[in-house]
Amino acid sequence: MDTKTCPGCSAEVPTAADRCKHCFHDFNHVVEKKTSPLVTLLFLAAAMAVVGGGTYWWVSTQASECKVDISEERNLITWVCQYPTGPKADRVVSFGEVSKVIYSMGGQGEDSFIVDVCLKNDKCHRVENSRKPLEGTAMHIAKVVGVEVEKQKPGGVGLGQGMINQ
Repeated sequence: MDTKTCPGCSAEVPTAADRCKHCFHDFNHVVEKKTSPLVTLLFLAAAMAVVGGGTYWWVSTQASECKVDISEERNLITWVCQYPTGPKADRVVSFGEVSKVIYSMGGQGEDSFIVDVCLKNDKCHRVENSRKPLEGTAMHIAKVVGVEVEKQKPGGVGLGQGMINQ
């Protein structure tokens, strides 16, 4: 008679038996292999590395600070931004491309002031955003470039060229 060894109790049982007569081990039951905790740990480490690498890349490509240089000699407005790799000129606009300077008061809060330089193609570039009034900055840029200042209240309602609501 052919026999097999029971994995539950190591007893010898007939090959045709479906269960062990000693420990009742079911020979027809297929045991699913569990994944090792090491595989799960490696998967989590790889996922963290991908997220960490992506975050590092994103942070390293963001400017920490931008300054605007208005050069009357070259008739250019240049946005120079500081990146982790060093300073870089992000945008350069010639005076001839500028259609207007927008001075926004109020913005998201009553104490928010914004100066934008708008081009003839209707694209606007932020010059400054502050909690301090920037009307002098807007007037200076408009004077140097040779365009009008459009003043706006929250919601984009213009107050007209050179007029302010008091």
